[in-house]
Amino acid sequence: MQKDLLVSLCQQGQFEQVYQTLLSEYQQLVEVHNGSHPRIAEALENLGLVESLRGHYEEACRYYRQAIAVYYQAETPPTKDIFSLFQNLGQLHLSNQRFDLAREAFSEALEMLDSKEGPADRAGIFNCLGQSHFFLGEYKSALRYYLEALDLWKTATGDHDKSIASCLNNIAEVHKCENNLGEAQPLLEQAVDIFRNSVGLYHLDAATTIKNLASLYTARGNHTQSTKLYFQVMDIYDKILGKQHPKTADVLIRLGSIFGTKGNFSFAESLFGQALDIMEANYGRVHKSVSRVHNNLGFLYKRHGKYEKAAQSYLKALKIDEENYGHDHPEVAADLNNLAGLYQKQGKYSKARPLYERALRIMEDNQIDSSETAIVINNLASICQMERNFEKAKELYQHALDIRRQNDPTDYKVIAAALNNLGSLSKSEGNIDEALAYFEEAHALRVEYLGSSHPDTADSLEKLADLYRLKGRMAPQEVVPRVTLDHDGEKFGRDFPLGTTFPPFDDGFEISYIEGPAEEETIGRDSGVTTRRLEEMFATTRTEFFNQKSEGLYLQTLRIRKQSLGARNPAVAKTYYKMAELAQQMDDLERAEILYKESLKIREAKLDANNAAIADSYYGIGTTYFRQKRLTDAEAVFEKAMTIWQKVLDEDHPHLAACMNNLGELYRRDERFDKAEKYFKDAIKIWEKIYGLNHPNIAASMNSLALLYDTDGQGERAEPLYNCALLILQNQYGPEHPQLLLVLDNLATFYTKQGKDDEALEIRERAEKIRKRR
Repeated sequence: MQKDLLVSLCQQGQFEQVYQTLLSEYQQLVEVHNGSHPRIAEALENLGLVESLRGHYEEACRYYRQAIAVYYQAETPPTKDIFSLFQNLGQLHLSNQRFDLAREAFSEALEMLDSKEGPADRAGIFNCLGQSHFFLGEYKSALRYYLEALDLWKTATGDHDKSIASCLNNIAEVHKCENNLGEAQPLLEQAVDIFRNSVGLYHLDAATTIKNLASLYTARGNHTQSTKLYFQVMDIYDKILGKQHPKTADVLIRLGSIFGTKGNFSFAESLFGQALDIMEANYGRVHKSVSRVHNNLGFLYKRHGKYEKAAQSYLKALKIDEENYGHDHPEVAADLNNLAGLYQKQGKYSKARPLYERALRIMEDNQIDSSETAIVINNLASICQMERNFEKAKELYQHALDIRRQNDPTDYKVIAAALNNLGSLSKSEGNIDEALAYFEEAHALRVEYLGSSHPDTADSLEKLADLYRLKGRMAPQEVVPRVTLDHDGEKFGRDFPLGTTFPPFDDGFEISYIEGPAEEETIGRDSGVTTRRLEEMFATTRTEFFNQKSEGLYLQTLRIRKQSLGARNPAVAKTYYKMAELAQQMDDLERAEILYKESLKIREAKLDANNAAIADSYYGIGTTYFRQKRLTDAEAVFEKAMTIWQKVLDEDHPHLAACMNNLGELYRRDERFDKAEKYFKDAIKIWEKIYGLNHPNIAASMNSLALLYDTDGQGERAEPLYNCALLILQNQYGPEHPQLLLVLDNLATFYTKQGKDDEALEIRERAEKIRKRR
């Protein structure tokens, strides 16, 4: 049977009929000829081709190997036919992701090439060898073979053939994987030009190159251009393959990721929905490609605050992958990691930890010592950090960083993320200078590889600004145990890149951005406060070094995010929120209120009504009202924050405890002691469940509860709480730290009221010694 006819019939779905016909022909040939006849080898090759076309990988390999063996039995083995079989076998291994076997097959094919063969044949096999090494992560070898193929093709075809364009694309992908984005971009642009002038852009190879160029623009932060190119690719696929082809679905997923990051969640959801329909129509509901879409939807819903929907999507992905791969496959580990990250976001640490631990066991059992393993280790470390098991957290963070540096020392993204996590841990431990060193190293990496105006660079600037804000708060002017929201958790729970075989990180959903207009929007429609005016306000209000440093970094972050993401993006709202916290720290409550409200306005416009970030903004506004003694207004917005958090967070989440503590303090000052007592006790209960018995937030709530009892004439209940709060702070900060002063002053006043003058004097003298050391 002619190969063209064979392929045509298979494409019509007549696999079994064609297979039985070929099998009958093969059996007749075996009866007529001896085992080494070339026609027997041809029959075996055709059987292998049919099995390959219908996805029977092992059977196809067996037939190809049998055909090769028959050819070798000939008195003069036909090298060209054997070469063709090894080449087909290599392509089969490539399509089934057996890259090591593909490399072996292509190497054997190369040995069969006669020195008289033309450069085009040799270029083809060199290109295939390059692909094998590329997918094995052996980038230097891949580049060497691709460059040899390029030289040969130029000899055979000149400089403007589509084979040259395809090879340039492959070389660019190597540079991209080695983070040499500046070298990759002109190669991809040159390849697109060659396709345009040779076969036109409505060609599948051209579409692949344009898609790779779009991915590169995404990695470089040029999301306006990447979006434009993805739509161009989708138009090509629509015309060549039709609107229901899986390749079209792949582009829809990439576009959905970009628009999800931009904050256009409804459009992103519709794009993912279209992709899901296409994948299910082509593959059914339990295919690995369908799992990929569910993972992307899960991340979108998590980002949008729709946690119940996110859990449903992640669980669907997990079920599909367990059915396809079994329960102990790395793909399943990726799903477990993603689901655990959702539970961690909700404060459900007891549900997150066993999922991370199971994911890590799978990766270790499969002997996968890669960046994906490092992600799981990092996320498990973040749970230890939340539990204040700093020693274990540091051990895990360092292990994750070592893996990343060993496996891909040029992958600045994951290395920078690991450095940031170590910095966050040092910050939690109070090692501010050590944290600063980690954050600065991470920032330097991003500036080196991405430039100073990339959104990832803005993330690093914001972390540095947070640290300087903390240093400013720790300055000696004021010592107040504070109960604030912990936003460091936003970097935890990294999802795997949402592909089927751990694609490069620059295709991951979490690092997609949209480039927006570089406009100077007002903060609030009627406020008339522009970014420039903000800069003036921030530059002139206070001169303390750390606060000024923090101010400048936040303003840089704001400018980058407005220019790269658009002025109404949720990431911009986050920067306004951070600036509001700094303004509040600087006692500029009017400015803090404006900034908190601007963050709220953006979040309400872009996020789901029950998104936890909206509650964050309400909480920030409430703290401002509270300090302005606008207790009724503060109560109203604190209650709004509580209502949202109770819907989307675990009942024992630290955000809820913080809000309960502040409501308790509000009711204490308003002399509504029964309500205040309940909220303080509920807050303490949550703090103890999360952090154990020895956390500063517990001390803060105990100090406030002791004040309540003191004011209400219940001295016998106040004294042990004061002493317990003092003991916690001593354990955390040492016996001579300024953080002890507030409790010491309260306790001294209490003893004076109780007539215990000696005890009061001893406490006051201790407090005075601490003040003199400041």
